[in-house]
Amino acid sequence: MATKAITSLEFSGSRVAVLSGPRSLALSARAGKDAVVRVRVTNRGDTPLKIDPDGMVALRAPDALARGVRETFKKTKGDLTSRLIALGKQLESDPVTEASIAYKAEFEQLEPGQTAQVEIHLHLPEDAATLTEWRARLPLFGSPIEADVKLTGGQR
Repeated sequence: MATKAITSLEFSGSRVAVLSGPRSLALSARAGKDAVVRVRVTNRGDTPLKIDPDGMVALRAPDALARGVRETFKKTKGDLTSRLIALGKQLESDPVTEASIAYKAEFEQLEPGQTAQVEIHLHLPEDAATLTEWRARLPLFGSPIEADVKLTGGQR
C-alpha cells in the first residue's frame, strides 16, 4: 500500500465545490494493491458535508477525453448536439477499468468551519496493469476530484 503525503482541500458546503487545493491528486501503487492518499479537508460553507459511501470509480487512459474530442469532432459532421452524442459513444468504447474506492475518516460529516483528515483508498485491480498511468475522478463530498494514478513495479 503506497501512501502519499497529506493534500489540503477546502470545500463550500452550500454549493459543494472545491474552493482551493491542487488541480489533481497523485496516487501510486502496484496492480492488485491499494493506492492511498491522505487529504486534509476544510468545510468553508454553512452546511455539514457527509463523507461519500464506498463504491467504484472508472480508470481511463490519461488522454482519453482529449483524444476522444479530437477524433470525434474530426470524423463527425453536423451540429454540436450530434457531435456530443458521437463523443459519448466514442468514450463508451474506450477501455475503462473499474477500481473500488473506500474512505476512512474519524467523522461521519464535516461541520461548517471544521478541518479533518480523510484517507482515500483506491484499490487497483489486477487488470489495471494494462497501462502504467490512469486518470480517475474520485468523489469527495459529492465533488469530483481529478486523480492521476500511476502503477509501480508491475503486478503484485
